Amino acid sequence: EEEAFKALQEAGKLQPPRDVENDEKVDYSISKFNNPGNIEQGIDWKGLAKGGYGPNERFAKFKTPESGIRAMKIDINTKLNRFNGDLRKVIEQYAPSSENDVDKYLQVVQKTAGIKDKYTEKDLDNIVKGFIRMENKKELADKYIKLIENKGN
Repeated sequence: EEEAFKALQEAGKLQPPRDVENDEKVDYSISKFNNPGNIEQGIDWKGLAKGGYGPNERFAKFKTPESGIRAMKIDINTKLNRFNGDLRKVIEQYAPSSENDVDKYLQVVQKTAGIKDKYTEKDLDNIVKGFIRMENKKELADKYIKLIENKGN
């Protein structure tokens, strides 16, 4: 996780989260879960809050919205690299067809990221915005996307 974070930070695609390592308070200003991508539990992301949500607490909770966005960017960027920029394959792993309409997901993400044969780290912010649109209701998605646009997360 840290290596992927450093690469994104150096490219200017990711800001460090607020200091949450020593802060037990959770920022509920956007959501009580701060997980715009419905990231599953299992990785020791920076900024994790205690507990989870959903069936069997499947999904992680984050202390701040920025921490959730950060985890999402690292996860999606890792998958972009794994699948050589093939957005459909990224979506198929991130949001499998057993739970999602992959074609619809791809169409929504392409509305913000454009239609390309190969996506790169340069497309990451727009890809993340599309994923946020698919994973959240409009009002909540708008808040997360505004945070990305205003803070450059």
